[in-house]
Amino acid sequence: CEVRLSKNQLRPRTVRSYRQTGEKLKSALGTKNLAQLRAADLEKALDLKNAAGSGAALRFRNCRVFWRWCAKKKWCDKTILDEIDTVKATSDGEIEILSPGEISALMETCEKHAPNFCSHFALLVFAGIRAEEVARLEGDLVEKTQIELPARVTKKKKRRYVEPCENLAAWLEK
Repeated sequence: CEVRLSKNQLRPRTVRSYRQTGEKLKSALGTKNLAQLRAADLEKALDLKNAAGSGAALRFRNCRVFWRWCAKKKWCDKTILDEIDTVKATSDGEIEILSPGEISALMETCEKHAPNFCSHFALLVFAGIRAEEVARLEGDLVEKTQIELPARVTKKKKRRYVEPCENLAAWLEK
């Protein structure tokens, strides 16, 4: 699996997630043969009964990817996963955002302790650009009137543009 992961052009975060799920399975299942495993074994190894939300859903998805790959190689029964209730991440919780006071405190702290990163935080807070995208964003793509996010920068590999609001423009100019 390690060789397969390194050959594919997966995001480092995805590879790390697959590895964490793999480690969880290895530590719980030990040296058991894949063909001997049952749905209850996988469910227990992934701790799906006691977990909920996006973490459990991610572990289940990662396990499903691995299991399907193994099934193609005839190492296990693909239908085992059908016996496990699908874990879904709930999205009905409250969306948490920073208050204006919290944003002000964040930006003041940044100015005081890491002034070179104020523009980065401003892009995160005022433009809604993901942290991974900001890390890949080149300075010449950020202008007063627009921020270009080329496909190579964005999470979904689709080009997009952001029009800076007044707050963002002020921080970027500074």
